[in-house]
Amino acid sequence: MSKFTRTHLLFIVIFLSGCNRGIESQLQGKWIIDGEPDVLTVEFFKDGRVVNTYGAGATLAGTWKVISENTVLISMEPWEVTGELSGGKLILRSGDKEKVYCKVK
Repeated sequence: MSKFTRTHLLFIVIFLSGCNRGIESQLQGKWIIDGEPDVLTVEFFKDGRVVNTYGAGATLAGTWKVISENTVLISMEPWEVTGELSGGKLILRSGDKEKVYCKVK
């Protein structure tokens, strides 16, 4: 097998393995509002907990669960919002309001 073919094969394997990650592993970690990094953060934990930090360190805790292939339901009493992963961004929707988040690396 030529070096060119092996390189392409390796790239395809790496690309496909990244595509197979479930929404759960993609969500885990800290997210910030796109363009407003100091306003609000949302952190998703493996055990289904979510913590929203805003203002001067105030927090609101809740839970999250996957409801479809790329959609999550976030419950923080008394609110429930849906989130959709799209193009590496997390779009949170509540009623007619929408916020776009980017994952902190």
